Amino acid sequence: MREAGIDEAHAAAIVNTVRDARTDHAGLATKADLDRATGALRSEVRWTFGFQAALILVVAARLFGVV
Repeated sequence: MREAGIDEAHAAAIVNTVRDARTDHAGLATKADLDRATGALRSEVRWTFGFQAALILVVAARLFGVV
């Protein structure tokens, strides 16, 4: 970094930031975390889609005098 013209204080800050980013993995999600979240989201989307489809059918039935 010295050869690139970066002074000591900035170089130390960059090195510390990179070191912290490489060693602090506690807050990162694992593949299992993402799989669980994806599964929950899919379930929610299916339920919401089903509810909306049923609601549209009821409204359409009302509009056309079926019910």
